[in-house]
Amino acid sequence: MDDYVTVVDKNVELSKIEAKRTHFGNVFLWSSYDAADTLFSQGIISIVFQPFVLLLAYEQGITNYWTAFALMSTFMAFSNLLVAIFGPIIGSISDTIGKRKSAVLISASLMVISTLAFLIWRNFWWLSIMFVFANFGYQAGRMFYDSMIPFISKTDQRGITSGISGSLSFIGTFAAIGLAQVAYSIWGKFSEPGKVFEEGASITYTSLEWLTVIVIGAILVFTIPFLFSKEKENTNSFSLKQNLKQAGIEFKDTLREIFQYKNALLFILGWFFVTDASNTTILYMQLVLIDGVGADPGQALMIIAMGGLLSMIGAIIVGVLLDKLGPKKNFIINIFSWFIAESIACLLYTSDAADELDGVDLGGRRI
Repeated sequence: MDDYVTVVDKNVELSKIEAKRTHFGNVFLWSSYDAADTLFSQGIISIVFQPFVLLLAYEQGITNYWTAFALMSTFMAFSNLLVAIFGPIIGSISDTIGKRKSAVLISASLMVISTLAFLIWRNFWWLSIMFVFANFGYQAGRMFYDSMIPFISKTDQRGITSGISGSLSFIGTFAAIGLAQVAYSIWGKFSEPGKVFEEGASITYTSLEWLTVIVIGAILVFTIPFLFSKEKENTNSFSLKQNLKQAGIEFKDTLREIFQYKNALLFILGWFFVTDASNTTILYMQLVLIDGVGADPGQALMIIAMGGLLSMIGAIIVGVLLDKLGPKKNFIINIFSWFIAESIACLLYTSDAADELDGVDLGGRRI
């Protein structure tokens, strides 16, 4: 699509709207939301949701672990599908109105309200449905937040700006881990889902309920600096109806361009699959460590913290490389690094599992 927007009284080149200077004080204010939504992804998606929903499933009579696991995964997949479908439409509306910061705050409000709704009713289906809305708000807010970069940072400093944001985001990771430790020390650790399904152990999830409240409170605090950040807005005097009509035109033009140009389609597909893999990793991270590897909730938090520390350092390095190598090369390097790390982890886990099975009698046949 031509680099023009028709949401102002005259066609204006995007290059004239975007930031010409980078005020790093403003970058730090803007980056505070990255810490807030990372706190949600680690505190709610990774730590709270999956054990909470599995324990509620068992409590309500879904006693097969893999059935409960499949249902939980289906709700997560459906939420990501909603983002894939409605995200571009909402993005067109945000670009047309020209206020991306407002779109971030609206999305964050949906995320927060839906998460607090977890506690209204202790019910597997209710929690799963509310999670769909909460995750949609998180993903949409993430998208709008990223789209603000050109309007707060000049072109040749967007990499380092993104690196600062990514580095500060891990404050959210450490906050989630610290708050979880506090919740566990006061209200006790939650029951490990694998043991509950396998042994019928007693169910305890009080710490998860309180952690939900504490995390949401912390997210609100972390978001306060973001309220004072500034972006260059391409606002207009059109009515809401005119803006929505223009957004529809922009969306149709964008779709036409995507399917007309191979590179645009490849970019969208690559972004979708990488984002989906990232979201899946976040959701199952703690579950794999506890039910798969055998760590207790406290040990799982320590492993996540170590990963967060390394990622915090890596985010700055990636930001510098982004400005030097460009986004495509940097993206490919990161994806291959991720692939290699995941492959090594799988090989190590497979090797350990084989050692544990060595000599075990399976149906009269020894391994």
